[in-house]
Amino acid sequence: MKKSMPRIGMRIIKTSIAAFLILLIFTAVGAKRSPFYVLITTIICIQPDIANTKDTAFNRAIGTLIGAVTGAVAMFLEMPVKGLPGGELWWDLLNAVMICITIYLTVLLGKQYIAFMACVAYLSVAVITHDGVSPYEFLFYRVVDTFLGVGIGSLVGSFHTHGKKRNDVLFVAELDDELRSAHRQISEFNKTALNHMIDEGALFTMITRQTPASLIAEVEHLKLRLPVIALDGAVLYDIYQNRYLHACLMEHDMGIRIRQLLTEQNRAFFTNVIVDDVWVIYYNDLVDEDQKGYLKKLRTSPYRNYMRRAPHDEDHILYFSVLDTHNRLIMLEKQLEEMGFAGKLKFLLEDHVYGEKSLLKILSIEASPRNMLDRLMKMLHVHHSIVYGDKDSETCCDVAVADSDFNRIVQNIRADYTGRKRKTRVSKKLEDIRN
Repeated sequence: MKKSMPRIGMRIIKTSIAAFLILLIFTAVGAKRSPFYVLITTIICIQPDIANTKDTAFNRAIGTLIGAVTGAVAMFLEMPVKGLPGGELWWDLLNAVMICITIYLTVLLGKQYIAFMACVAYLSVAVITHDGVSPYEFLFYRVVDTFLGVGIGSLVGSFHTHGKKRNDVLFVAELDDELRSAHRQISEFNKTALNHMIDEGALFTMITRQTPASLIAEVEHLKLRLPVIALDGAVLYDIYQNRYLHACLMEHDMGIRIRQLLTEQNRAFFTNVIVDDVWVIYYNDLVDEDQKGYLKKLRTSPYRNYMRRAPHDEDHILYFSVLDTHNRLIMLEKQLEEMGFAGKLKFLLEDHVYGEKSLLKILSIEASPRNMLDRLMKMLHVHHSIVYGDKDSETCCDVAVADSDFNRIVQNIRADYTGRKRKTRVSKKLEDIRN
């Protein structure tokens, strides 16, 4: 399939504009020195999203100041040191010591990650030949150029080119298929695009069939400020506060009966319970090597808490998970329905989860993305929503957009949020909402 050329993004455009402004300023004032350091600082400062731009600009300024201070000390000691017998060797030793001090100062400030910037600033002051320019004059302009670059980079980087954003609409994306790359993770490009949108105030969240523990691992570095709908609508989870805002629990007696059936059949199963915002997973004896391997794989997560025993009688169960062959799990579904649980339970079957084994999740029928999305919208006092990736969601949202290309979905979310889109069913509906 022919691969299309990537488009020129706003970061590239902003960087070019900032570089042009700097060159224009140096030309206009007739500056005799090179704009090199201003350009370098500006290019470093302009980041994909506003928050990172501000952080990078601040860190660049602090790093330069640290390097400038240690560089000034080195310049003050240069002549006395070089006047000693074997002065060049002593000067080399002094530079090594000052580099050590420069790095240590970043550690004292708790900003080890700016050590590189601080060292570059020091080396540019103390080590680089300045071609007849006074070291102290060079030091002064080095600091001035850095702050000029930081200022222009921050100003251009935070500039918005779009019109009014749709902060009155909840944008929801399914994680399981649409936003994942071939490696089953959200790409860095998509994370950057979504983070930029969230920084601008967009109401964005996700729906996933995964547990919160699995979700957290996949959305690392993604700024999800709103609660997410996990386990296909079974829980509403706040990632930042580590809280379960709502959970669709099983009826107590039904949970006990299912556990008794699984125990009587000598099945290896996991009982998932939420206790005071802690996800606890109880399990019985595991004799199958696949079951042992599956447990070993999952329990490495810091977000899962496993206990080898039965749950307390008073515990309300969120769901059961059973690892077995596909055919045996289908038979289990039929047995549970014959016990009178038809219409009361929801089954999620995932094939080839570990080795040749499949995984069956048994939940309450109340666990529904539609119900949980409706609950979230009421919590946020939002009246309109768009779901991307779920063909059956339109009963609980204004528009459901089915798409299998994760790059296109992120682009569509961004376009719908900013209003930069050709007339489609989504844009027409958003226009109706606005009016």
